[in-house]
Amino acid sequence: MTAPLDDPDDLHALAAIAMGHAFDSLPPRGALMPFALVEGPHGRQLHRAVADRLEEMLARTREVVASAGDLTRAVVVYDGYMNLGGRRTDAIFVDAYEGGAAGGILIGQPYGTVGLLKKKRAPLGSGGIVARDRPPLF
Repeated sequence: MTAPLDDPDDLHALAAIAMGHAFDSLPPRGALMPFALVEGPHGRQLHRAVADRLEEMLARTREVVASAGDLTRAVVVYDGYMNLGGRRTDAIFVDAYEGGAAGGILIGQPYGTVGLLKKKRAPLGSGGIVARDRPPLF
């Protein structure tokens, strides 16, 4: 395991990059395919695992991260639901972890379909940290 870095902003920056990629990758209909963004001695890499069901894709993506070896930080991104103003709303989740830390963070960003003529999916409200002390990803 690598030692945690002095700047936690690096993890938040990686999470923000991953969230941006997630919104760029959202299909017009249906769910986002889970993916991982990892950083280590060989730079930043994007990983996707293919399976028949989204749940299997997410589990395999987590397995890829866990077996990746010497990582500095990693995020796993997936589609789900969260409560926004008392309503169940689609959301993108980023499970973020820094090597050597006791636990990670889970960031959630609700989204919905916007636009009258040209509909697209976009963030709704402001996202934020949903949970702390998440189990380590690697």
